[in-house]
Parts: sequence; C-alpha cells; structure tokens
Amino acid sequence: MKDFPEVEAVLRMSGTYMPVLKSGEEILEAENLYYSSANYFSIFSFKLLQGEKSRVLEDPYSIVISESKARMIFGDNDPIGKTVMLNNKYLLTVSGIMEDPWCLFSRPAYNAAETVCLPYPDFFINSPSDGIFYRWQVS
Repeated sequence: MKDFPEVEAVLRMSGTYMPVLKSGEEILEAENLYYSSANYFSIFSFKLLQGEKSRVLEDPYSIVISESKARMIFGDNDPIGKTVMLNNKYLLTVSGIMEDPWCLFSRPAYNAAETVCLPYPDFFINSPSDGIFYRWQVS
C-alpha cells in the first residue's frame, strides 16, 4: 500500500468450499461462511453487538456470527466463548456477534454477515494442508 497512497485499506476475503459447521452433534447451515482479514469490521460498517471490532478476528480459531445465527445455535444463552466445530477438525470459539444486516444487496459483505466470518490469514498458516483453498488460492 505504500506504493499506492490512494489505497486506504486492503481486505482479503474468501468463501469456503462445502463447509460443515456443527454445534454438539447438530449440523448447522453454513453456506455463507467466509474467511476474512482481521480488519473486516473496520472496512464494512456492520455493527458488532458483542465483541471488540479490532480484536474479534485476532485469534485464528475465533468466529463471528450474526445475531440470528447466534439465536439459532445458542437460543437465549450468551454465545460469547461458546464453541462450534468446523469440518470436524477445528474447534472455533465465538468471539463476536454482529447485527443482522438490513441490506440484501451488499454481496459478499452481506453473505459474510449473514452467517459467519473467520480469520483469513492465520487460519491458513495454522492449517496449511486444509482443503483446496490453500493449494490454489493462497500459494
């Protein structure tokens, strides 16, 4: 970015390939699961209801979910600190809850907010052989 001063920020985002998200033994709908840079909430204006926007994607095994997804998974219980399993391999801790977006037209931002958002770079560094994304998208 130092070579292009007109660029104020950069965000990396990537969809997932056939994610399986589980809470206990219950398989959850996770079609809109995205990996994102930690600065996601600094660039997009989605409101965090719980969690600090500069820190929610800091831990590579954290996950941010929408308020409707939190209600679906955890009911009326506080979801912060609770865990879900990704692809039967990775135990992720809920670090933030974002307000359900009102705009249906800001894709992929809406899709990411609709379901979940995972840290992008650290996740791949810590699991370099996980799936096709590492082989064709990151290398």
